[in-house]
Amino acid sequence: MKKSLPRLILLAVLASMIFICIFTQMNIPKYKLKDITGDKKELDDIVILTQEEQGLYNTRQTIFSKDNIKTKSFSKELPVMDEYSKLKVKNRDIFEASDVGNLTYKDDENIGFIEYKYPRYDDSVKESYAIKVNNKNLKTNKKTDFKVQLPSSIKYDWCGPGPSVVYIYNNEIYMAYSGSINVKHDEEGKFKGLDKGFIEIYKVNLDTHKISEVNKIDINNSEEKFNIVDDNIKFVNEDKMYFMVNSINKNSQDDKVESNLMYYDVKSNKFEYIKVPLHIKQSESDYMNISSPKCSVNENKLNIIVQEDSYYAKDTDIHLYSVDLKNEKIINEDKVYSIDKVRHISEVNNFKVINNKLYVTMNSHDKQDSDNVRLDLDNKYNIFVLDEKTKKLLYNGELYNGKRIYQGEYILKQNEL
Repeated sequence: MKKSLPRLILLAVLASMIFICIFTQMNIPKYKLKDITGDKKELDDIVILTQEEQGLYNTRQTIFSKDNIKTKSFSKELPVMDEYSKLKVKNRDIFEASDVGNLTYKDDENIGFIEYKYPRYDDSVKESYAIKVNNKNLKTNKKTDFKVQLPSSIKYDWCGPGPSVVYIYNNEIYMAYSGSINVKHDEEGKFKGLDKGFIEIYKVNLDTHKISEVNKIDINNSEEKFNIVDDNIKFVNEDKMYFMVNSINKNSQDDKVESNLMYYDVKSNKFEYIKVPLHIKQSESDYMNISSPKCSVNENKLNIIVQEDSYYAKDTDIHLYSVDLKNEKIINEDKVYSIDKVRHISEVNNFKVINNKLYVTMNSHDKQDSDNVRLDLDNKYNIFVLDEKTKKLLYNGELYNGKRIYQGEYILKQNEL
């Protein structure tokens, strides 16, 4: 009996493992990319990557392409997919946080990100306004992290304790703080004015851990217009940190806002405006909703989209604005693409313009009544492919996994995986 006991235990363990494996396989959703309009070959070499939380610790990643669907589970939450995706996955020892957005930096020798926290009421000022630099030397694999006390000159009340965008140059991390002072709204929440906007540039030396201010600019109002720094458009491209400044007429209710790109050139330590303005549709009414602008940069080309939607309309309109950053020229000025609505309420999650095609991922749902909006099993997730020049809808596919609950959708090239 004593000799057979270990065998019984072994058999019980093996049986349990087999049962767990079978149960796990049975519970993996049946993933599909269902063709609604056109053929999925229009995706070309583009894939849609989704992530889903599985319990407390696991993340399931699914890749939809024109050829197949691949699913893989991970024991850790994956980093947000962006231009640093490969490096983030490769350097998981430093990128344990899932989302660091514009606060990631990288050059040939270093990769890292900036952490910050919003102050609690019981925090001291000294602890409240500090950032943490997390850095890894790519040549030595040495990891360092250190806190930096922020200067009192930063206008925390108007921009918060965190920078809006960061960049690394010559072993120094450049951080931009931008905001607007005394923004005023009426009782209905509509914009009424502000005192002024500002952008301040600071740098942190990776060797000395010291911070210093390097430049700043005030965005002042004119007699006819309020000038406000847009929180939605900020990015880095080729040694330049870009920002959008919106000019709003003081005495006009125009549904388009004049928007001017400006940049801080790290090498020359100068602020410059791109002198060709965009006129971006940005207004709201009880019946029509204009979303906040979303931007994407690819090969020195800035693309901005604004979604125009109405609960009663049959179509969702996507307004595209494109700028050649290298030559400082407008390519597209309010080019409108119409997409048949999948459900009454929709939201663009992500987009890219690649090889003369506009790729848009969108989730949508129906409104049950004025107080109850279903955001769970009724959600639908679609990928739309449109011809950038002719505006023709080339493909509409529904991403499906039996639950339609996703953590994120990312549009990537095959070589970016």
